[in-house]
Parts: sequence; structure tokens; C-alpha cells
Amino acid sequence: MRLFLFLILTLIPLQLLAYNELGKEENNEFGGNTVTFQDPGKGIFRGTNHFDSGGTLMRSDWFYSEEYSLSRGIRRRVADYLFEVKTKEAIHYTPKYQALRRISHQVDTFEQATGGMIKRETHFVGKGAGYSVTHFFAGKRTKLEWFYPHNKEGLSQKIIQYEDNGRTIKQVENIFTKRSQNKEGIIRSIYYDREGKKHRREWYYTTTFAKANKGAVKKLVEYNYHPSQKIPNQVNFLDAEGKRVELERHAEVGE
Repeated sequence: MRLFLFLILTLIPLQLLAYNELGKEENNEFGGNTVTFQDPGKGIFRGTNHFDSGGTLMRSDWFYSEEYSLSRGIRRRVADYLFEVKTKEAIHYTPKYQALRRISHQVDTFEQATGGMIKRETHFVGKGAGYSVTHFFAGKRTKLEWFYPHNKEGLSQKIIQYEDNGRTIKQVENIFTKRSQNKEGIIRSIYYDREGKKHRREWYYTTTFAKANKGAVKKLVEYNYHPSQKIPNQVNFLDAEGKRVELERHAEVGE
């Protein structure tokens, strides 16, 4: 019994210290108060909660303790609220987590009425890695966009569309940088998937390329599959009016 009472008495101060208000600032950007605090029970080393004039939470910005960061990989969490519903949350990861997962931070956007995620923006480690934006509807992935803002050549953006199940790819669009467009003559390409295989691919070319290649502004590739023999893919070049153009060398302008 004495041991039980001792444990209760020693635990009470820890519970009281689980939340420790450090300061309060009045008249913030939301017209209310901003409270600075520590909450060791939640691993928050230093946090700020921003309230409006009615005392409703509008934004939280939490920095985590070293112990929490090491165990969870999260260094900072920033969230925005509307009518007490979280609408956006940014999670910043520790250097160790970044080295392991190659992700520096991510930003999630939520639908205000249901609270369901509608978009996730993921920023990757490394100058050339860029970032991605995943779109959701009713909990299923509908589109994935990759952006490469530092690329001088090659892809500047990739857009992947998914079927209703959120896993099967419907089409992939590649958009090329201005330097690649000038060098290779290719603006973008789209390939359409059917039952897990490439069904059709379209290439679109610059006006400079078209002038040098009998007016060809588009290439259409139809992929053929046979269970026992190899059938050549059907390749056609088209001009601005959709008429077929005969070019000698196909491989030089994308396959």
C-alpha cells in the first residue's frame, strides 16, 4: 500500500508538468492569442498554437524533442485549421530520416467537410530529385505528378493518371524541358496503358522539328502483342491536319 501511494505521489508532478505554458502573445494574425508551450508527454519541445478572437485553433507549429525526433523521424509539424478541422499539415523530417527515406518534408491537404486527404506534396532530398504531388478522391489515388524544377535537359514534369482502384496506371505523360525541346524537338509524349501493357504512345514535336521533317508535328505508335510471335509496332507521323507523313528514320525522334 505504501509503495502504491508513493507511486501516485511521484506521478502527480509529472502529469502536471506534461503541459507547460511558456508565454502568450495577444492580437496575432488571426485576431486572437498565440500560446507558446512545452508538452513532454507528446514529445513537443517547443510549440505554438495560434487562436482566433473566439479561441478557435487556427494554426499549430510544433518542434519535437530530440528523443521524439530520433524515434519518429519527425523534427517539426505545422498544421492549419478551419472550423476546428485540419485542412493542411506539413511534416519536416530529421536528417537521419532524410538520409534513409530520401524525403525532406511533405505537405498534406485535407477536404474541409470530411477531413479526408485530397493531396500530398512530397519533397525529396537532392537537387535533381524534385518533388511529387499525389491527388486523391474518396481515399483512392487518382493522379501523381512529378516535378523536376532543376532539370536543364530531359523531363520537367511527369503526370501519371490512375484507374478507379488507385493502383492501375491509365496513362503517363512526359513533358520535356525547353532545352530538350530545342535540342531533340520533342515537347511531350503520352502513352496509354491497357491491362498493364502499353497500348498507344503519342509524341508531339516543335514547329522547328516540323519544318525540318515534312511538317510532322506528331508521332503515333500502336503497340502490337501476340502470344507466340513478335509483331512490329505500327508507327505513323502526322502533320497538323492529321495527314500521314513519311519519314525515313523513326528511331531518332523517340520510340
